[in-house]
Amino acid sequence: MPGRVERRTRELLAKRAHFAAILPLAQPFTPDVEDLVSRMERAVEGSGARVLLHPEMRKIEAAEKGGGALSFLNKPTDTKMLFVVIDHVGIFIAARDGVMEHRGTLGAWANPEVWPEGPAEISKHRAWVEIADLGFMRDRGVEQLDSAFNRAAAVTAATAAVVEAASPLGVLWHPATNALSPQRFTDQFSRVIKGEAPVELWLRYITLKPEDMRDNEGVITNGLAPFTGCEIEVLPSSMSKDNARALAFDFARLVIDRGAVPRTGMVVNINRGFSATVRVGESAVHRGVNVYELTVEKRAVATAGDRT
Repeated sequence: MPGRVERRTRELLAKRAHFAAILPLAQPFTPDVEDLVSRMERAVEGSGARVLLHPEMRKIEAAEKGGGALSFLNKPTDTKMLFVVIDHVGIFIAARDGVMEHRGTLGAWANPEVWPEGPAEISKHRAWVEIADLGFMRDRGVEQLDSAFNRAAAVTAATAAVVEAASPLGVLWHPATNALSPQRFTDQFSRVIKGEAPVELWLRYITLKPEDMRDNEGVITNGLAPFTGCEIEVLPSSMSKDNARALAFDFARLVIDRGAVPRTGMVVNINRGFSATVRVGESAVHRGVNVYELTVEKRAVATAGDRT
């Protein structure tokens, strides 16, 4: 059963929006703290971010070990926990042996069009690690977009260190309910190092079926709302679904990386021979979800070099 510190931590996480990664493992994992912190430092090297042990580790030390060197808790009945701080963001890391609850639904996190082997790989797990953000150590008056980006980036950096040390079967991302292969995750993490959003990790796309059979499928994202309050919805059109997905991710980068503020009536030029008109409001397809709705139309003349 979880100990007192973990229960308190999970109660905190249940009360607030947070980012988290879940790593299903083929075998139990008990890392060395110094090694893992060192890997985190290498992961953020050059970014200016610092990696520190969280003050919560002192409480664990006093309650569970009575002094001495900091380390994971290795009692069979306890979660193996670590608390760190990356760039002022508190991070909670918990490693457990055994199979995760609700394991039957975890395979659905892997988009079959992106990672068709995902459900089978995830089902092989016999242990797992969870990495979650606890928010900023102190209120620094950071804007919502920057706060969300920094917290998500810190979790991604910590995840990269654990991926390197533990060789997981996959990387599952909350709240997007998205899953990537370890190789695909590594490619996405390279974007974080450059200060860019790894949208294929942080966002999941869901297919929108067309009502008009002459149209191709559209897409809607899941996972952007914690950053901006809205998801991106590319309505079915003559554009291919692959291009609709690429448009959604390009638009996400426009919003997250460049800080663009989409407004109703805004026209987006696309280098695929299309343009899209933006509507900001409730989705007409998924009630209760606020979206940047993109209505795509063919352009009479494609302008070379146009991009979102």
